[in-house]
Amino acid sequence: RRLHPNIVDIIAVDSKINIGIVDLKKRMVVAALNKDKLPRTITEVPINFANMLDYLKSDNGLMKGSSDFSLTYEEFAALASLKFSIDNESAFIAKELFCFWGRLFELSNGDLVL
Repeated sequence: RRLHPNIVDIIAVDSKINIGIVDLKKRMVVAALNKDKLPRTITEVPINFANMLDYLKSDNGLMKGSSDFSLTYEEFAALASLKFSIDNESAFIAKELFCFWGRLFELSNGDLVL
């Protein structure tokens, strides 16, 4: 473990006879939820970011009833401001996070696709 600090634990597993699988699953959950040892496994975001993402993913989201394939960043920022009280700087951060997470895709012209 000194040479490889990302190794959290060593667990014997035999998938043929199903030994150690339950223990492996439990320890993986514990390791993933341990913010101190693996800080990149949990991302905390403002609740209005989460609400906006839920809205965009929902059936009642922005593209519902629209024939548009994408929305401009300006439309995204306006939605963030009007519906979720997110300022312009934070809207940019939300857009970057959503793209990084694969929830939004930015086209070469800057438009966004869900």
